[in-house]
Order: sequence, then C-alpha cells, then structure tokens
Amino acid sequence: LFVAYNPAETRPVYFGAVNDWRVKHRAKMVVIDPRQTPTASKADQWLPIRAGTDMALALAMMHYVITHDLVDKAFVGKWVEGYDKIKEFILEKKYTPEWAAPITDIPKETIEQLAQEYGSVEKAVIFTGRGIDQHSNGVQTNRVWHMLAAITGNWGRKGTGCFSLGGGSHRGAMRAPKNRKAEIKRRGIRRTAPGWIDAMKTGKPYPLKAMIWTCHA
Repeated sequence: LFVAYNPAETRPVYFGAVNDWRVKHRAKMVVIDPRQTPTASKADQWLPIRAGTDMALALAMMHYVITHDLVDKAFVGKWVEGYDKIKEFILEKKYTPEWAAPITDIPKETIEQLAQEYGSVEKAVIFTGRGIDQHSNGVQTNRVWHMLAAITGNWGRKGTGCFSLGGGSHRGAMRAPKNRKAEIKRRGIRRTAPGWIDAMKTGKPYPLKAMIWTCHA
C-alpha cells in the first residue's frame, strides 16, 4: 500500500526491485494518490484521493477493521498499549467509511473493500512519503497509518510494517505554543496547492504575491 508516495519517479531503482518482487509473488499493490503517478500506473488499484485527506481514509479503515472483527487480538494483547482507548475514540467519533467518503472523494464501498483486504491478508506493508510527511498534518496522519498497521498485526514481523521513506515534519515535530492562536493575525490560506493558486488569482483571503518552493533532489 503506497500512500502519497511516488518511488517509481523519485526512487526508480528501489521501486523497480520492490515491484519486480511483488509481481513475481503476486502481491497486490494499491496506490493512494491524487495524481495518476508512474507508481500508480503500475498498481493493481489506484485510488485518486482528495489531497490532504489521507488521515480521514486511515481513520475510516481503522473503524471498519474494529467493527468487522479484523483486529489481531493476540498481537494487540501482547504488543499494543492503549488499544481500548483508541477503539473507544474511533467509535465515539464515528469515523466510518460513510463519513470519510465525501471527505476523501473515495466511495464508501471502495474504502470498505480496501480495509477488508488489508485487515484480512496475512501480511501487508504500508509505505508513506513526502505527500504526507511535509503536509501540515503530517504528524497525526502518520500516527494513524501506523496505528492501523499495529492493530492488524502488521508490525514487527517479516513482510509487514509501516514505513515513511520521505522526510518532514513528523520526525522532529514539536507541540505548538499555547499562545499560537493569539499570534495569528489573519486567516490562513488553504493547506494545498489549489488554495494557493486561488489566493494568487482572487486575492482571497488575502493576496499571495510570491511563493518560494524548495525540493530535495
């Protein structure tokens, strides 16, 4: 499962080895990305998610796994601390596939299918990348995908895991200062590129006159 990660373009040698292995062993590959990237073009299934909503998808998958008896109880009982609190939170908030569908632009049935497959297979791996890591909610989004891996037993065993192969905010994240809201003098622009373009064109919520965009080679 590749989430917001395009290694076919950014790490072609590495991706070639992984893809050759999974084709040889008939392992299904699903890519979650707003764009049909070169990685997505190689996948068995491409899910064009709305940018910035990866956390909602992961929460909905956790809800499905919990409510459809797909939690690896033996693994959770031995290795996972705090599962009961997470379960209570997910159910209380009603983070269902129905809730996530209009947020992510992925149909409810597709979310359910993905959660069912992920929770049912013997082994599964999640790869995330800079699409999540360098987003403003990258810390919490990574946490949810890692929790999904943990409650299904896809952690610490050969052929399983949840790996972030990018770099970004979650690695050295610090809690925001208590007076952060007081420091904000104006409404923020949306967190994804379409919002920045709108601000350039319309001047709302305020004019955006320049942008500096950096990229790691």
